[in-house]
Formats: sequence, structure tokens, C-alpha cells
Amino acid sequence: MEKKINFLYVYIPFCLILLIASYFGPMIVCHIIFFSVIYAIASIGWAIGMFAGQLSFGHAAFFGVGAYVAAISYVRYHLTPWIAFIIAPLISTLLAVAITFPSARYGVKGPFYSLLTLALAEVMRTTFLAWDFTGKALGLWYPIVPDSLVDFQFHSTHAPYVGIALIILTVTLFLSTKLQQTRIGYGFIATRNDEDAAQAIGVNTLKFRVLSSVVSGVITSMSGILYAQFTLFISPENAIGTYVNVDILLPAVIGGVLSPYGPLLGSFIINPLMWLFRILFGAEVLHMIVRGILLVLIVYTSPRGVIGLLQKLQQKTRG
Repeated sequence: MEKKINFLYVYIPFCLILLIASYFGPMIVCHIIFFSVIYAIASIGWAIGMFAGQLSFGHAAFFGVGAYVAAISYVRYHLTPWIAFIIAPLISTLLAVAITFPSARYGVKGPFYSLLTLALAEVMRTTFLAWDFTGKALGLWYPIVPDSLVDFQFHSTHAPYVGIALIILTVTLFLSTKLQQTRIGYGFIATRNDEDAAQAIGVNTLKFRVLSSVVSGVITSMSGILYAQFTLFISPENAIGTYVNVDILLPAVIGGVLSPYGPLLGSFIINPLMWLFRILFGAEVLHMIVRGILLVLIVYTSPRGVIGLLQKLQQKTRG
């Protein structure tokens, strides 16, 4: 209880600072904050899959589902993009079950499951590149309308995007934290640590693998919706491309996969740093190199991420 209260003392002022900076600061600051928040959401979703030991290299598929459902709803059918928050989770659930249930049922796990998820994202990307309905390689462009909550477009200030993203981030953090404290969370841990031993004592590992995949995919699709509404343009490359997979998993790996706060911390380390390199040097390749170097350093010095490193330092200080 004390730990929870201590986190709220940090998290609430943190959110207020982000909102104030988004509203009163330069537009670029608002952009950096927004992308840091949405990739924190996506990375938390990815990490929930890791709670059950499912390493996915294809979470761009779920990100793309959210982005394309929002864009197609608005551009093709002239519906409010808010409906995507209902439709995208349903599609993500079906997609997660379709990919995880057969693999769990027939023992596809470890690197083979990772390759399966990567193949899923690539199949989606190449399909959308050739499909007229999704705009092919040119993607889908939103018609620009005046500021409207119904149309989910804000142009005079982008701060409302940050506010909505922070609400979803808060719900996601709450869900991730609670999951680890319930029987479902213990089922995830048992499945991750030793699936055969868990089955031997009566744990339904198939159920927990499917459930973790569903929750993971649904959360990641939410970040895709936010991305589409902010950029007002999506294509197979920016919604389902290989870099999207990296952007999703990297914050969790750097911050700490098994901590609910690790992806949040990692996202607010990596994204502002990458934007800083873009602004200072304008080189797309350079920030990818720095990202790779940072990943190697973190994995080498602290496999549990920055959260693990901070815990070690805290233990040494107390000792």
C-alpha cells in the first residue's frame, strides 16, 4: 500500500507537468511527450505478453489494427474515430486468439512463437501494401476539419491528444499492476517460469498464454488509434513496419520488462533522446545507431533494465 501511495505522489505531478508542458510549451515538446506516452502504452501491452513468457516480434500487427480501424472508420465510412476504441479491441482479440491458441495448443513457443508473430506482422504489411481498401502504399489521409472532439481532431493545440493519451496510459498502468497481484498474474508467472511444471500441478497454461496475448494486443491497438488520430495519416510502413516493432519493444527492454513501470520509464528515456538527435543532427540513421548502442549497454550492464539497475543501487545504498 505504501509503495502504491509513493508511486501516486510521483505519477500525478508527472502527468500534470506533461499536460502543462504540452499546453504552454513549444509544439515540438508536445509532440515528444505524445509519442513518449503512446509508445509507453504500446510497450506496456507488449510487456504483458512477456509476463507469460511470450516474446513477440510482431506487435506492429496490433498497432496497425488500431491505426487502420480508426482511419478506415473515418475516411471510408465517415464514422467518428472514437468507435475504433470498440472495434479495434475486438479485432485484436480475434487476431491474438487466432495466432496464440493454435501455437499454445501445439507447443509452438520460444523463438518459434517470436518468428510466428513477426510473420504475422509482415503478412499484414504486405497485404495492406497491395490492397486498395487500405490505400496501398500511399496509405490513408484524413480530411482536415476544425477542432472537434467528435472527429477527434485538435489543431490549435495538441494538448488534448496528450490528455487523452495520459488517461489511457493511467488505465493501462493500473491494469498491468493489478494483473501482477492477482491469480491471473501468478498464472502468467508459472507459465513463464516453467510451462511443463505448471501443467503438472494443474495450471491451464494454454488459457494464460491466450489471455496474456489478448490483453497485450488490445492495449497495443489503443496506442495505434492514438497514433493515427495524431498524425492524420497512416501507411503500411509507419503503422506496421519493422521499425514499429522496435519502437514498441525497446522501451520495455530498456526500462525493465517485468516491472509495470519499466516501459513507461524506458519510453521517456528513449523517445526524447531520439527526438533530440533528430533535431540536432537531422539524421535518421544516427538515432537508430544510438538506440542500438543504448540497448546493448543496458542489456550488458542490467538485463532487468533501468528499473533493475535502480533496485541494485538502492540495495547497495541500504547495505
